[in-house]
Amino acid sequence: MVTNYKRKTNKQSWTDENMRLAIEEWNKESAGYRQIVEQFNVPWSTLHDRLKNNNKIITGAKKGFAGGFRKVFTDEQEQDLCTYILRMEEVLLGLSRGDVRHVVYQMAVRNNLPHNFNNNTEMAGDDWLMSFRCIFTPNYH
Repeated sequence: MVTNYKRKTNKQSWTDENMRLAIEEWNKESAGYRQIVEQFNVPWSTLHDRLKNNNKIITGAKKGFAGGFRKVFTDEQEQDLCTYILRMEEVLLGLSRGDVRHVVYQMAVRNNLPHNFNNNTEMAGDDWLMSFRCIFTPNYH
């Protein structure tokens, strides 16, 4: 169970804006690769690949998912889910952990979202639930 995941590297921590500024700086020919990479905190290899692509500034590039973790739901969908769970609690129909995991699985399937939930048990994983709880209940430890 990976409930206490801590990022071990700073890979893919650069922003599109920093990459755009780095490419603009390179096009001005006022600094070398090493200076630009250090100044804008972008990876050398990615900057090189972008510059090799005919010096075009690529915006909105798809960034990878370091660590292999991808969000299943958007922030809005997670907020809707949280609202639903809290509403069920208000009307005295509180959901158990298993109920929540089953509802989350159904929500992902009905919205045709890519997920790695268990198709046999039709439930989201404990790790997902713990991450979700930590996001919406800041006093939970």
